[in-house]
Amino acid sequence: MTILVVDDSSTIRRRIRKELEASDHEVFEAENGDVAFEQLAVVEPHLITLDVDMPGMNGYEVCSRIRGGQDVGGRFADIPIIFITANDTARSRQQGYQVGGNEFLSKPFLPGELSLAIDRARKTHDNIRGHTVLVVDDSKSIRTFLKIGLRAKGLKVIEAEDGEVALAILKKNAGAIDIVV
Repeated sequence: MTILVVDDSSTIRRRIRKELEASDHEVFEAENGDVAFEQLAVVEPHLITLDVDMPGMNGYEVCSRIRGGQDVGGRFADIPIIFITANDTARSRQQGYQVGGNEFLSKPFLPGELSLAIDRARKTHDNIRGHTVLVVDDSKSIRTFLKIGLRAKGLKVIEAEDGEVALAILKKNAGAIDIVV
C-alpha cells in the first residue's frame, strides 16, 4: 500500500516511515500541506497520515480541502486519513472527525499502533463505502456533525428531522437505506 506521510517534523516522518516500510508499505513524505498537495499530483496514495499542527496549512485544512475535492481533480476525496498529533484532546478529535478524518493517533505512539490504525481505517473504509445512512435527529447541528463524519467514511447520508419524516423517507426508499441512526 502506498502512504503519504505529512508532518513538519523530520524525526516523526522518519519514525513513521520506518514502521510503515517494515510492514512493506511504500512511503512518500511531505513536510507541510502545500508539499502534500504537490505530492498528490505525483503519488497515488491509498492512505494519508496528517499531523495537525503544521506551519502554514494545518492538518485540518489539508483534510478539509481533500474531502472537499480540492485535491488533484477530487481523486482522493474519499481516501482514508489518519491524524497523528501530540495535540490529542476531545476537541481536536471532534474537529478532526468534522473535517473528515478516519482515525486519530497520539504522539508518541507505540510500535504497532500505526499499523493497527491503518488496518482499522482501511477495513472500515472498504466495508462501508457506498452504503446509505438515514440520520434522524431533531437537532440540525447533530445531523450536520454526523453527516460530516459519515460522509468522510464513504457513506451516503440522508437526513430527517423527526420520526415521521424518517418513516416517509424509509417508505419511499425502502431497499436503498442500509443503516438508520
